[in-house]
Amino acid sequence: MDLEVKLSQVSSMERELRGLVNELTAKEPNAAQTELQRTKDQLQSLLLEGEQWSKRQMKLEGVLKTLRKEMKAKESEISGLRTDAVTTAQTIQTLTDKCHTQAETEKGLLERIASLTGQFNELKAELERLMRESVLQDKEPLNRLPLLSDWKPN
Repeated sequence: MDLEVKLSQVSSMERELRGLVNELTAKEPNAAQTELQRTKDQLQSLLLEGEQWSKRQMKLEGVLKTLRKEMKAKESEISGLRTDAVTTAQTIQTLTDKCHTQAETEKGLLERIASLTGQFNELKAELERLMRESVLQDKEPLNRLPLLSDWKPN
């Protein structure tokens, strides 16, 4: 009987100790559990930060994609403007050449007009001289009979 009493006492002590261990474990986690929880919290924080960085990266990639499209559009626009500028420069050069050619032509025409004017003045002077001589001859008596072609009606 002594043995039964002792077994019963040990059994009740074991139950008490287990209850105390359960109480202590529930109230105060051990250092390993605390470290494990802190590590879990750090991992969770890192995961959230990683997600935020991933979202930022996706936004930046979207912005970069948009900027690249805009840059290509601007490059296209600049290329078009360069082509227009070259075409305009060629047109200006063509018109300048035409103006130069026209100026040379006008210069030649003016020289020709001056030459013809000189010839005209010479011919006019010659004509005036001939007319003066003719008037003088008309005043001189002619030893000839008047012709029908010389007759003028009054």
